[in-house]
Amino acid sequence: TPSELPKNGHSSEELSIVMNRLVEASLLIQQGSNGARKFRFTNPFIKGEILRLAGRDVERQYQAEEELA
Repeated sequence: TPSELPKNGHSSEELSIVMNRLVEASLLIQQGSNGARKFRFTNPFIKGEILRLAGRDVERQYQAEEELA
């Protein structure tokens, strides 16, 4: 969810706007359950590129979370 993302100086509202734009561009798929907004990548290539562009710290965090899941 946007509130769980690293802020890097940005508000949750700003991150939510970006996430919505990525959904509109068909780079993310929005899923919801019990009022919580969750997102997933449309395919592995998009996921890899977005994580690469986000930086090594975000890439490592995402990998660690996947290993724990």
